[in-house]
Formats: sequence, structure tokens, C-alpha cells
Amino acid sequence: AALLALSALIFASLNFDKSSISTEDSPPTAVLTRAIDIEWEHPRRFQAIPGEAITEKYLRLASGIAEITFSSGATVTLQGPAKFRIDEPLHCFSHYGKLTAHCPPSAYGFTVRFPGGRVVDLGTEFALESEPEGKTNVHVLDGEVIVALTDDSEKIISEQNLLQESSVTLDPAARTIDAIDYD
Repeated sequence: AALLALSALIFASLNFDKSSISTEDSPPTAVLTRAIDIEWEHPRRFQAIPGEAITEKYLRLASGIAEITFSSGATVTLQGPAKFRIDEPLHCFSHYGKLTAHCPPSAYGFTVRFPGGRVVDLGTEFALESEPEGKTNVHVLDGEVIVALTDDSEKIISEQNLLQESSVTLDPAARTIDAIDYD
């Protein structure tokens, strides 16, 4: 019995995914790289300092501009008011607000989710404005993205590829993706 337990322990240690262990040498998921006239919604609970890792998962920006650089190389610039969640080096969630995302080759596949949809980078720069409970406008400034409407379980309802200088409105309630003027 002791040999069986020891064998199981050795097998488990050989198959343990060491990448899930956080070390002090691991890069932070995101760093606040720039702040202009920034006011946080809850300044007593949260203060980020330019050049330092963002330790909070949720950012609630009352006003101003915050530039966030992810360890993947993607850079997101938020304009307040905005509520934004940092998930992983290649994933984030915009609850509401305006943002632009610049995605170098190292950030290919960078995904910004929002209520009822998502934008997936295919080597690009894009902007989006999402309402708390409603429509989201997406503008492709350079390159290409995939925009998708999703249900509550993140299953794709409808998707489209968008090229440079294209814009759409995604309306989750109506389940539509409609072209709009690029401006």
C-alpha cells in the first residue's frame, strides 16, 4: 500500500503543471504605463501608480485616461468613465466605456469581451465604446479583427471579420451586427 501511494505521488508530481505556480519573477499581467488627469471611482480602495503592476482585477475609472500594457504586449487605453476587468495577458472585459487597443504580433488573438460580445485581434489596432447594458461600437483603425455576438455562456451567436477603416454596432438584445460609418 505504501508503494502504491508513493507511486501515485511520483506520478502526480511528474504531471503537475508548474506553469500555474506564481513566482516573484513572473511578469505582472498588466502595468499602468500612463495616466492623464485620472480619477478612480473608489480612490480610497484603489490607487495605481504609472510604471507599477496593477494588482486589482477591476478598474473603475471615473475620468481621465489610463494606458495599460499587458504582459502580452497589448496596450489598452481607457477613457473614463469606464469599468474594465483584467483577466489574463490576452483577455480583458469592458463593462462600459471607451477604449483603444494596440496589439503587436506578440498579442495576436488579444480579446476584449463586453456585455453580449467580443472583439478578437488579428494583428491590429481597434477602438470600442460599450454601454453598460446595450450596444457596442467597434472601429478597426488598422489591420483586422473578428467581432462576435455571444450568449450568456460565451457561445457565438454571430460573427464577422472587419478590416481596416470599418465600423459596426453590435446589439446583443436585437442579436444584430450592423455596419456604421467609420469616423
